[in-house]
Amino acid sequence: MSNNLIFVGNYIDADIQHSRKLPSVNPAASNRMISLSKALASSGNRVIIVSSSSAASIGFNRRIFIKRMVIKRDSVVIVCSPTVGIPILSSVLELIFLPLTYLQVLNKIKSVNFVLLYCYYPSLVIVALISKLLRIKIIEDLQDVSSISFKYMKNLKFTEKLQQFLGFFSMKLIIKLSTKVLIPTNRFKKFIGSNKKVETISGCINNNNKIIYNFNTDEINILYSGLLNSEQGFYLFMESLKILDRKLIEKPTNLVFHISGYGIDRDSILSLTSNLATLKIQIHGFLSNEAYKELLMRMDVCLALQDPHGKNSNFKTPSKTYDYFSFAKTVIVSNVGDFKTMPNDCRILLEPYTAKNLASILVSITKKDVVEYGKNALQYASQNWSYDIISQKILS
Repeated sequence: MSNNLIFVGNYIDADIQHSRKLPSVNPAASNRMISLSKALASSGNRVIIVSSSSAASIGFNRRIFIKRMVIKRDSVVIVCSPTVGIPILSSVLELIFLPLTYLQVLNKIKSVNFVLLYCYYPSLVIVALISKLLRIKIIEDLQDVSSISFKYMKNLKFTEKLQQFLGFFSMKLIIKLSTKVLIPTNRFKKFIGSNKKVETISGCINNNNKIIYNFNTDEINILYSGLLNSEQGFYLFMESLKILDRKLIEKPTNLVFHISGYGIDRDSILSLTSNLATLKIQIHGFLSNEAYKELLMRMDVCLALQDPHGKNSNFKTPSKTYDYFSFAKTVIVSNVGDFKTMPNDCRILLEPYTAKNLASILVSITKKDVVEYGKNALQYASQNWSYDIISQKILS
């Protein structure tokens, strides 16, 4: 039986960012929302994404009022709610514009069986309350967990503290109103409660990704992508490169390192890598989805180095890692999420979590390893995260 579903969240791709003068895309939310929507659509369901497509730091726009926008991504229609091109006020008015857009879409579709909510924020609480009143089943897609730590919060600005409190209480209320909660890792179960139906959905793939192995060269291309900060293991990676640079000073290496992401500027990355004389390093900056996928297809090894001892180790999980599996990459991953419980032949677990250990793993990887780990990673992803499996999990 087919269903009508609405997926509500802050979907922002490059086109929306450009047209609305937003400070950045929202890759984690956008990729998750579009992949789950496509999985549901592939099973004959009708899915519409309703997005606020806004940010508190939106750029001033000549058109103060920005009209509702409708776009299509393959089989999925995306309705972007109106907003205003005025910083801060755009977030305040989201409390009105997003629920109103949701009601307009409900009125057009008439019979909606489920609403999916991506994460949590105040405007989604209003959407959840409307859905509850209309007896529409609510599914919360909880991609990270909000917690209140007074030890951590004492160093935050007032606005950041307010954001923490709003996030925490929005999350708790939406979970309470939900019929089911989707989580990317079993570690999140303890934050939900035993009386709530929970489904673990980590990745979501369509099995149509192009797999490329470059056997015309001995080079092994290694990718670090994402946030360039200590929590995501960027400086651990930099330290491992320094160790490799000393080790390989008299020995040519076939390793080529690629850095793509955001958090620090290009000049800062260059200053960190300028003294690494023996290593080949390419800096790509922050890429569009299309350019990033092209880069990813050429890579052999991908790194997911979130600090397993960091402040977010139990509250967040690196969603990019599931893309690495679906592109048949050799993945080196830290002990976060559920990666430790995966079969040893489909990923390389970085334990202990040290730069010395990472350097040792990197220098020992061969072309044969690249093929074997990649093949096993793709097989694991296909058996656990394919569209038909994910669609059944969401709607069961």
